[in-house]
Amino acid sequence: DVWQPSLTHDSYFTYAAFLHNPAFKVRYTNFIEMMCPFFSRDALSRARGLFGLGYEAAIDLVWCKLWEDNRFRCAILDQVRVRHTRPVAALAHVNGFADGKRYEDDIDALLSETHQTFRGNVVYSAVTADGHALDSRLAIALRYLPVAGGVVATPVPKRRYLKVWQDSVRHVLTRPINLGYFDVEAFLARRRHSAGSPAGSLR
Repeated sequence: DVWQPSLTHDSYFTYAAFLHNPAFKVRYTNFIEMMCPFFSRDALSRARGLFGLGYEAAIDLVWCKLWEDNRFRCAILDQVRVRHTRPVAALAHVNGFADGKRYEDDIDALLSETHQTFRGNVVYSAVTADGHALDSRLAIALRYLPVAGGVVATPVPKRRYLKVWQDSVRHVLTRPINLGYFDVEAFLARRRHSAGSPAGSLR
């Protein structure tokens, strides 16, 4: 329902989980970032209310939680690759992040307002390059080794690349999937009610 292509190893990136991994065709994840998402009609219909909240970032933290059963709804497609050519946040000032405002400010505000948590991108299931389903998170993590080789092509500092790659492996092994249902319509109704009350808005 929500998916994104993998990133070439010479891309600028935030999350190493999205870097192309030749060991897989598809990886199922709890998070698809805002950079290059694709939506099914159903997913876009469910997510449409998020785009009017006034956040310049962070709504991607909840759009994988829009169904009562969210497993296998969101995926990274390793058979498709794109290249991100600009440093991350290079156009932050154009996107509303000026006068000291940071991406983290939107993230903190949205998570607080929606009462959601985000503890990192977790790939919890996959289809291997030869077509086998893989549900063992240990087996998935072991297949992240080829991504470490991307350090020779990356435009980001080598040490940072390897640190973020290590984080992605650790998340696969240890982090909760955290795919509980987020009822967008109920949230928006509460937000409208609060905005119209003497107490003001939720933000």
